[in-house]
Amino acid sequence: MNNLLKDWSTGRIIQLLAGIGFGVYAIISKDNLFYILAGLLLLQGILNISLCGAAGCASRGDRQKKVYEFKKYKPEK
Repeated sequence: MNNLLKDWSTGRIIQLLAGIGFGVYAIISKDNLFYILAGLLLLQGILNISLCGAAGCASRGDRQKKVYEFKKYKPEK
């Protein structure tokens, strides 16, 4: 429970506010698509998760650098 109250970044607050906004609009318009979108954004904002999973969309930084060799082009005669 303590994790839910920590690390409130700007993106997380925006997700929460967008979820609330879409939720209000879903109630007013009675559109099921906005209920789903509001629920998804609220869930992401409250639980601090993303669509990419717990690790986020970051790439691994421990990959070895590839070395490329460039050979001069010699057309066949």
